[in-house]
Amino acid sequence: MGRIEIIDRATGHHMGLDDRELQKRCKRGELQRIRPGVYAVPDPDSTRRERHVAAVHAAVRSLTVPAAVSHVSAAALHGMSLWDVDLARVHMTRPGHEGGHVSARRHLHMGPLGPEDITTLGGIEVTSAARTVVDVARTADLTRAVAVGDSALNKAKTTRDELDAAVDRVRGRNGARRAAAAVRMMDARSESPGETWSRLQMVACGMPVPELQRVIRSRGVALGRVDFYFEELGIVGEFDGRIKYLGRDVARPRGASGDQIVYREKRREDALRRCGLVVFRWNWDDLRATGRLRRLFEDACDIAAGMPAPRIDPPRAGDEYRLRAGR
Repeated sequence: MGRIEIIDRATGHHMGLDDRELQKRCKRGELQRIRPGVYAVPDPDSTRRERHVAAVHAAVRSLTVPAAVSHVSAAALHGMSLWDVDLARVHMTRPGHEGGHVSARRHLHMGPLGPEDITTLGGIEVTSAARTVVDVARTADLTRAVAVGDSALNKAKTTRDELDAAVDRVRGRNGARRAAAAVRMMDARSESPGETWSRLQMVACGMPVPELQRVIRSRGVALGRVDFYFEELGIVGEFDGRIKYLGRDVARPRGASGDQIVYREKRREDALRRCGLVVFRWNWDDLRATGRLRRLFEDACDIAAGMPAPRIDPPRAGDEYRLRAGR
């Protein structure tokens, strides 16, 4: 992640930039005002995460009463998924029951914060990974919340037991039941927000529950690891056309060109089909179109119904999914 330069009003004055000049540079796009008296030097290559982290640092520097960075802002610092979440405001939490407020650029939450709910990242007090996931799940919609939780579990930022304990600690607070429901649906084997959304759509439309990240072997040869495996139906489902080699994602193999990536994926999919599996794919547009994923699955079922049983080896010891932090 790159660094975004931040200057405050005093630093600007020291550089010879009075308030009028600072305002002019903001109008010209040379500076971006991220808080009163705090400015960032825009970087066209910076990501949403980097820009929000810059805003978090600016907000922390302006605190007069301590508060912990929390909710989606803490998720940004922890490196969790920020797919489609609103990053307009920096979120912070302070112990207590009264005094919270919302402004254009900051949301101050009030609530209990125990020692187990707080950690430090880069010198900044921030809610723990588990508390962060639960706070997001209390306040965001189900799909975005589960995507955040899936990424936290997948990257070994937290564990299922820690999430359950964090849910217990917020019982009785606003959104606690919603958080508990979201945590039950989180799965460390989802490697992207698209896979998370796909899985939730499968549940919502009554599709069979697939096995996630299954290693496929046929006649002793490992063919790869797939996103969704419907074993009883002989069907493989892949989000966004990605088929993964054992232990790594082939969407970006080191040193491979785009044409090489497409060629390798085609060969791997051909191998899956030769052993009798039906492979169906979908992308973001398919997920956005109501009912399309279900229709694609039903088309795959129709094809599989007329085929002999696939020649797939049973799982082996060592095929278990390994979290990203352990790879």
